[in-house]
Amino acid sequence: MPYIEVRKGGRLVTRREVGADRAQRGCRVRLGAAGEVRVRLGESAVLGEYEVHVLDDTGGGAGSSEVHTIDPGVGVVASGSEVTAPPDEGARPTPARRARREDLDAAAGAAGADQDVQAPDIEGYRITGQLGKGGMGTVWSAVQLSTKRQVALKFLGTGGVVSKRAHKRFEREVQLAARLVHPNLARVYDSGLHRGGYYYAMELIDGGPLDKYVEARALGQREVLELIRIVCLAVERAHQQGVIHRDLKPSNVLVSEDGQPHVLDFGLARSLQEEDKDLSFSIEGEVSGTPAYMAPEQAAGRKEDIGASTDVYALGVMLYRLLTGRTPHDMTGSKLDILKRLAEEEVDRPRKITKDIDKELEALLLKALSLDPHTRYTTAGELAGDLENYLAGRPLTARPPTATYVALRVI
Repeated sequence: MPYIEVRKGGRLVTRREVGADRAQRGCRVRLGAAGEVRVRLGESAVLGEYEVHVLDDTGGGAGSSEVHTIDPGVGVVASGSEVTAPPDEGARPTPARRARREDLDAAAGAAGADQDVQAPDIEGYRITGQLGKGGMGTVWSAVQLSTKRQVALKFLGTGGVVSKRAHKRFEREVQLAARLVHPNLARVYDSGLHRGGYYYAMELIDGGPLDKYVEARALGQREVLELIRIVCLAVERAHQQGVIHRDLKPSNVLVSEDGQPHVLDFGLARSLQEEDKDLSFSIEGEVSGTPAYMAPEQAAGRKEDIGASTDVYALGVMLYRLLTGRTPHDMTGSKLDILKRLAEEEVDRPRKITKDIDKELEALLLKALSLDPHTRYTTAGELAGDLENYLAGRPLTARPPTATYVALRVI
């Protein structure tokens, strides 16, 4: 089986199998700021400090039992055709587009989107149906035999080379997520390895994505604000336990029939970051997250700045989109153009998009979406508090506390 190999200073950084047809056509490989290049079978190229090779497995290559450590950091995307930015999640989705987005967000891993996927035979579980299928894996409804409870079993892929480091990181993040207890946080019960791919079992929520729930019920502004306030309190609880989500978006918030939102995949965002259905993997300098909901520090790759305020920004994007019908930034152009825009430009003022947003609510949104993480709401709980203040007609912390402002809000 042909494979792509990336080396730095002669040392193997990472390796990934590719299909024979794709290798013959050529794979477009992008390594973060180092650039991109198209490489065919038998060819090599240099991108900055990295050497990229497409080789044939004639001597125990990608399919061997050798385990390779992946350096933390630069995003690498390789595909048989030019990589384009993901769909603009700020636009009103058509039914077909909504279905495709739901499928893609439903799972991560390495199963082919155009292949029939056989239910995995995982010890301790009885598969009862398929909940979702995307370019990178599957989600199954299942019964955990030891407890008889219904769970959602997310299967993150098969057939890849799994490093010990990646395995330990996955296990640690599942352990963090499993200890979170809150009525609006979906519980993670169990995790493991199955034929080279990760899986985890989580609470099965009978509901739909946040944005679809709001759209289907034509919720008003106050109802939307109250939903996001509840989500903020759930996120705050996770932050208090030292868990940062890093990939908050509407598809990771399911709203049940009783109107309660449930946040999914806490602590697992790093394991679910590979979103290109053809092939994607991470090495040095990695940028992770869903672009439409990505904070500036994520887009710039400033890992030292990623923290609670990163999730606050994503919450602000969700609220902005639900209130205006679009995302705070223009999401057209190449992925590199989008990341640069997210990292460097202020958001579009919401009152320029719709007059349904007053100055108070705009101030709240702009504070949550500040370019500088240090000038945002410090915590998701603070954002929840200002949402409650707004709903009650009280002064906002997002506004300067002048005597005139406070008096006008209190009267």
